[in-house]
Amino acid sequence: MTDSNTVEKPALRQVVGKAIASLQMDLLESPPAKSAAARATLAKLRRAAGEAAESNPLAWAAAFDILGESFVQRYENSPSHTMPDEFAAFTALTLYAVHQQSQSKPMHFVSNNTSPLRSFGHAAGELARTRDSNSIKKRFDAIVTTRNASTRLHHLRGLTEILSTDGIGLNYGNHAEDIRSSLFPEWDQTVLRWIRDFARSYNSPKTDQVSK
Repeated sequence: MTDSNTVEKPALRQVVGKAIASLQMDLLESPPAKSAAARATLAKLRRAAGEAAESNPLAWAAAFDILGESFVQRYENSPSHTMPDEFAAFTALTLYAVHQQSQSKPMHFVSNNTSPLRSFGHAAGELARTRDSNSIKKRFDAIVTTRNASTRLHHLRGLTEILSTDGIGLNYGNHAEDIRSSLFPEWDQTVLRWIRDFARSYNSPKTDQVSK
């Protein structure tokens, strides 16, 4: 039974998805001043991509500003180290900043009633298919096989940069949940799902690409 004084926290997927959607709108659909502010925020986040949150306090502060006060207050009395949701949200935001760089169309793909949440595996499979390159599969394999968190972040950033170059997006709310799972045993389930999504996307007809 839930305590009557307990307020249910929105899922990480919802919090991160909403925050990035808002930032993306500021960047792509707002007046110049607001768009410039969003670009400056993304620049701070991008410089921290692939790093631990604690090593870049400016990006850490920018991430909390984007995620909002309710997210910050979740951890008001938490230990001094980064919590799993904080790690996942920060990582997703910094990777999105890499992904959206120099793109005039949205790289955070917002799902609707007819389209599924596009996973990183799905996006990587589409990239491998459209580039017809074995190197993309090798990069993807490096992500799903390593057990070292720093190495995984390094490879995630590298493949995200290529996704950006080719304009292939994904859903970052879903991505944050998947990144969080890398801290727990359920990461193996995420890896299996990503591998399945990669295979489905890689083997689908080229005309099946999602328009963004």
